Formats: sequence, C-alpha cells, structure tokens
Amino acid sequence: MPTPLSLLVALAPLFQNAGPSGGEGPLRNDTFQPIATDAEAELARGDRAYARSRGAASNTGRNELIDAFDAWRSALEVSQTGHVVTLGGREEATRNLFPDPDHTHFRRAEGVPYAVLRRLRGVTEDERRKWRGRFQSLALAALQEAHDDEARLARVERDHPLTEGAARAALRLADRAFERGATGDALEWLERAARHVPEQPEFERATAVRREAIASFREARRVRAPAERWRTTEHLALVGSERLTSRSLRNPVAGPLGRTVEPGLAFLDDGSVVIQSAVALFRLGSTHGTSAPGGRIRLDSFRTNDFLGTPIALPYASSSTGGWPLRPATDGRDVVLVVGRAGRSERDVLEGNALVGLRFGSNRIPVIRWVVASEPGEGVPGIPTPRVVPDGPWEFQPGPVIHGGRVFVQARTVPRPGSSADESGSRLHVFAIELATGRALWSRFLAKASDLAPDQGRRFAVVPGLTSPGQPLAIAGGKVFVGTGSGLGFLLDAPDGRVAWSVSCRRRKFKDAGWPGSRPPIVFDAPQGRGILWAPFDSDFLYTLSVDPGRTEERLFLAEPRAIGAAEDLVTGDVEEVIVLGRSGPRRALGTWARDGGRRSSLYFARGESFMGSAIASEERVILATDRSLYLFDRAREMFLVDVQPLAQAGQGAAGGTLGGTVYARGARVFVLGPDMLWLFEAR
Repeated sequence: MPTPLSLLVALAPLFQNAGPSGGEGPLRNDTFQPIATDAEAELARGDRAYARSRGAASNTGRNELIDAFDAWRSALEVSQTGHVVTLGGREEATRNLFPDPDHTHFRRAEGVPYAVLRRLRGVTEDERRKWRGRFQSLALAALQEAHDDEARLARVERDHPLTEGAARAALRLADRAFERGATGDALEWLERAARHVPEQPEFERATAVRREAIASFREARRVRAPAERWRTTEHLALVGSERLTSRSLRNPVAGPLGRTVEPGLAFLDDGSVVIQSAVALFRLGSTHGTSAPGGRIRLDSFRTNDFLGTPIALPYASSSTGGWPLRPATDGRDVVLVVGRAGRSERDVLEGNALVGLRFGSNRIPVIRWVVASEPGEGVPGIPTPRVVPDGPWEFQPGPVIHGGRVFVQARTVPRPGSSADESGSRLHVFAIELATGRALWSRFLAKASDLAPDQGRRFAVVPGLTSPGQPLAIAGGKVFVGTGSGLGFLLDAPDGRVAWSVSCRRRKFKDAGWPGSRPPIVFDAPQGRGILWAPFDSDFLYTLSVDPGRTEERLFLAEPRAIGAAEDLVTGDVEEVIVLGRSGPRRALGTWARDGGRRSSLYFARGESFMGSAIASEERVILATDRSLYLFDRAREMFLVDVQPLAQAGQGAAGGTLGGTVYARGARVFVLGPDMLWLFEAR
C-alpha cells in the first residue's frame, strides 16, 4: 500500500480568484493544503463510470455501476486516515453529478471516507443496496480478522461504509472508548455505527442501549452561561492590581480589542479558579463563601517558567497580526497550559514554546504531570517529556481544548534561521495528546501557512517574523473545529483525526478590518442540526457552517456569509440571529444581525467608552464589560438593558489599574478578568 508521503505529492490551491455566490467577491485565498492525488484519481474514475451507468442499457449500466463502486472503494484502500480530496468538479461529465446547493464545492475539501459517503448518499436506494450486497461479505471477513485490534477495527469501519461489518466495528470501538472513560469518543463511534446501517432495528437498539449507559455515567460538562432570569448583579470582591500586577499579570502589550496578550480563566471542580497570565499561574480558592463586598479570596501564584526549569520566550502580540489569548484548558481537575511563544532567547537562539499538563495537589501546589516541549531534548528533569511527531521546533497555538480524555492543540512549525525558501513557511498541524501522559496519539498536517501580507508601502506595519496565531479550538459534538488564521477552517473527528471537511474563507486585505481571531468559534444547535459560527482573523466575513452537511441537503453554509461591516467582536448567535460588539457612528454599540440581512444597534455606550474583552451569553441574557461598567442585557426583549454595575467603583484603591476585561460565569458568580484586575460579582 502506498505510504502517506507518496500520496501527499501535491499542494492544491483553493482557487484564489473564484467568486462565491453570497456576495463575498473574490476569495483572494492562496493558501495550499495537501491533497491525496491517488485517492482523488480513483474517485474521479468512479464518478465517470457512475455517470455512464445512468444513461446506459441495463447490462452495460450494471457493469459501469460495479466499476464505479470498485473505484470508490479503491480510493479508501489507497488512502490513509487524514487524507483529503477536493470537491470541485473538474470534468464536464461529472461536474453536476452530486448536489452542490450552496455552490461551495470549489472552496472545500473533505476526508476520503466522507467523500465516499457523500457519493453514496447521492445514489438511489436500490444502488445503495447493491453496494452493500457487493461489499458486505468482505467487510464481515475483515471484521473477523481484526479481532480486538483497535487499529484494525478502525480500518474496517473506515474502508467498508454502509455495511454491517463497519457498523459492528464501530460498536466495538464505542465499547472500548467507554471502558476507557472516553465518552466523547464513544458517542462519535456510535454516530458512525448509525450512519452505516440506518433504520435497522437491531443496530438502533444496540446504539440506544449504549447511549443510555453513557448518559448515566457521564458528567455533563458545559460552558456555564448566565442564568436565564438574572435581574441584577452585586459586586462582591476585587482582586486588584496590588495583588496581581505585583505577580506580573499586567499585559505586556497594549492594543485593540482581542489583539493583545490576554490573561485567561478556567473553573475547577473543587470550586477554585485558575488564571493564566503571560508569566504566572494563579489559583483563587473557592469563591462560594464570598458573600459581602470587599470579601477576601485566597490567592496563590506560581511562575510558569518554574514549570519548565528553563527560561522561555514570553508571549507577545501585535494588533496587525492578532492577539495571543492565554486560555487554560481543563476538564475540571487537570489543567493544560500553552506556555510562552516562539522567539529568540537571551542567548539569541530560536526557541519555541511548551504545552504543560498539571494538577493541583492537596497542598494547593501545582504538580506537573508532563511537558510537551517544542523540540526533542528539551524538558524538565524528573518530569515526563513525550515527543511529538514529526519533529519541530513547534509553536503551540493558544486555546487548546480537552475532550474525551485527550488534549487537542494546534501547532505550527517555526522556520529555523537560514532555512531555504521551501522550508521557510510554517506548516500547520493538529495534535491529539493523551491527557494523563502527554503522549501524542495522532497528528494531522493541515496546510502550509500563508499569513496576510502588508500592502505596498506598509512593509513596516508588521512586527518582523511575527505570524498570525491560530484560532482557539472548539468542540462540536465528537468533532474539533480548527480555525488556522491562514485562510482555512477544518472540522476533524476527535477519535482519529479524520477530516470531515475543510473550507476556505475570503481573505481580507491587510489594512482592512477583520475579526480579533482570538475567540473560539461558537457552536450552536438549530433545527438544521449543529452549526458553527466562524469569525476568522484573516477575513472580513462571518461564516455559519453546518457540522454535518449531509443532514442539511449537502449545504455547508447554513446562512450566507455576512460582511463584518462596523463589527469588532462576535458575542454569540445561530442561523437566525448574530450578536456583535462594534461601532455605530462615533460610538460603540451592541448590535444584532438578522438572517435577512437587517442590522440594528440596541444600546449606544458613552462617548469614549470601549469594549475590553469577550462577552458571554445564554438564550435570554448577555453580559459584557467595558472600561467603565458591567452590563446585563435581556435578549428576549431586543437587548433591553437589565442592569449596570460601574467597575470604577469596584476598582477604588487600585490606582493605575485598567478597568474592564473578559466576562466569565459559573453558577451565580460572574467574573470580569482584565489586564491587572479581577472583579467578582453575584447575579440574582
């Protein structure tokens, strides 16, 4: 069988001059991603045979259909798990063979298994029965040979779609994942099992029993949003600049909304709060007992360089290339940090950064469980330092996520000094890392980075050597969405990194307004199925994407792309409505975008008042902070202002501090985390 390297022999452009149907104009997208050309050739051969079968006489048509099936399955055999092919029809005979209702095929790629499944959804039910009849016995034989080998079971499921053998392999893998406690992976395997044998009572019962078992043991972990009927907020406590900036929380780089190095916050199951800054990690004791203004909270702090045993380049950001959000990932017990950023050390040596897994002990001291270093050979004596494959040096991107006992993190290679032109560009990867050990489970090469280039005459507008970070990751069911900041968005299956789809965005001109890029995409549920709101840093459009286009009549775009206009940041939204922070004339305002294109501003903030960080939202409430106040809005009443709490009053005695920041909520506690202060409120 050909090796992955022999298949990834070409870098296919995503058609930079093609124009979509939604009014975006030319994509201006020259980003390249690797394409499995052998598999693509087999799919095209099958498409031609299938096209001939539709107009042929019965005997000839039957033979052509068999040739089409054999070619499509051959594409699976000659490809590996992470390989992708394009959707754009290049031949007249097959261009309109399968539906493209939103005219996005030219800008998309998909994993080979998804490409075959899409073709099988497009054939008649009688033809699907013939597919099963042709490959059923082969799938069952492969299943018997696989025994309990998980890698071989996964290959059976992948290579024999819409067969009983594939469904049984998926059920076995769901059981193995559940036994390990990886309930997210188990649910994804159950989804695949149902996909292979829809409407078969035996398998419907088998998947239903397993789903019930998972639900009974699974601890529901969700992003805590504002309670639906909050009416007011009351200030409880302030961790001011005299307590935080003395420990170096202060942001080292000032800049516009979402374009700085931003501290981040995460909640642990024991009621404590973890905050990551550029150089330190803070742990605030449980806030449950804090019930009076001025109440004191226990604060512990630890320098992140102490975790590594060696100095590492501090994170940095530029308003022209995007922010660097420090977002500690947690499952409620373990914490994973991206520490530092690629740069030159005091020894003038190019260094990357590190991924650190830790857990707080009973003495409130963090215990380092593992460190994934930027390059092999780096590490801390006495601490496991697993290697990632392929070798770096790497720059791990901000915003890793934890799902199903795994850490998912985006990384890009750091070109070494003196690299050739072919080696100078960054290569974008995603790693799945075992949470307990730091061991790399799989990696996916996504694309070669293509950063926004400054316009002629603005060559000094970018910090030399500074590239745009990748967007924080988001979990959508059993899948991981990756915004690269380089013209592409990817949806990967969490269990094995299979690419569901990738899509290119319209890339803006360097000087034009774009999204902060330092917020994770927003995942929402809708009647059409689960969707994703994607606001790429390098684009001037907002995209509403379907997690599973097969459930939306093959539509990837659930709504037409929306131009950024005067928006500055995305708050929340779905197919019907999007809420943004932005400008309305000379003043900033909270804005609402309707699906029909209508836009309105619901509140004009005071002159000179600025947004300071991300807002949070539920179905009925929105909470955001400016550099003056904390605001509570009622979404059900057209963003009616429910309550305002001045932050300046809370900040008395903290001279020199910056007011405002990003809002977080847990239960009835609302936190506002700024560059050098943390406010704690209680909602009622």
